[in-house]
Amino acid sequence: TLKLRQVSAVTFSPDSKWIVGASLSGAAQMWETETLAPVAQFPGFLQMIASVAFSPDGKRLLTSSAGKETIKLWDVESRQELLTLESHGSWFHPSAFSPDGNVLGSRSASLIPTFAPGVVHLWRAPSWKEIE
Repeated sequence: TLKLRQVSAVTFSPDSKWIVGASLSGAAQMWETETLAPVAQFPGFLQMIASVAFSPDGKRLLTSSAGKETIKLWDVESRQELLTLESHGSWFHPSAFSPDGNVLGSRSASLIPTFAPGVVHLWRAPSWKEIE
């Protein structure tokens, strides 16, 4: 049994090799699906992680939170943080890559949905060359 407390989101990689769970405590954990062995953690948020998503090619992982640390992109192979995208909002969920992997999208809304219906935020996903 996999355990991650205060789970806010779960996703599988496109090839089903990995599963990532996100936590309200501000970290994400990745496991190998075949063995259920933990293989990586993705820390670095002061607040909760609201959602997680793999790029269509499975090479990048997106984690989303709130405020100045809205979106973090991670290299799945090296488990290194590639960049942080900032925005304004209190809860970025759900977040996703476009099918071609070139655009990131997320909805921000108040933690209490009756106060804010939500706003869509879009970013052009940086290429590997731009990240380098």
